[in-house]
Amino acid sequence: MYDRKEWLANYVAEKTMVGVELGVLKGPTFKYLIENCPNLTLTGIDVFTPDWMWKARKIQTTEDLQKIKAVKWYKGLVEYTEQFNGRANLIRDFTTSASKQFEDNSIDFVFIDADHSYDGVKEDIKMWKPKVKKGGLVAGHDIDMLDVRMAVQEHNMNYDTTVDNVWYWRK
Repeated sequence: MYDRKEWLANYVAEKTMVGVELGVLKGPTFKYLIENCPNLTLTGIDVFTPDWMWKARKIQTTEDLQKIKAVKWYKGLVEYTEQFNGRANLIRDFTTSASKQFEDNSIDFVFIDADHSYDGVKEDIKMWKPKVKKGGLVAGHDIDMLDVRMAVQEHNMNYDTTVDNVWYWRK
């Protein structure tokens, strides 16, 4: 079955690209892209902690997030990235905070699949769209979810959709 990771890999193809995935979870899309796209440098950003833990504690800063124990698979993902000589990177942070580590117009694509709330998606698009180069791809997952669709439409009514509930547009 053709899905989002294959669709993204086809987008990257043989071009040299820099991409960011927001919302890595256990890393299936991240791993697929880095293994199948040798000209891609990919950064995955996630809190890598159960949502209930940081939301219940009302944690909003990177410093406080780092005090919470990461999910059990995080260490394995970090070790996994080490074999790719800097092409695969992970940032354990909130997506909006992590955006400050990237210059405007510095990445070829962002794939948004983190906080699926209306406010979360809206803020991710707002913070990450400027980081994407002109002609680059602003994309994400779960357009079938009402909050996601409303936030995407607020930023661009002319978005397209493809396999696996992916939404996207070129900047």
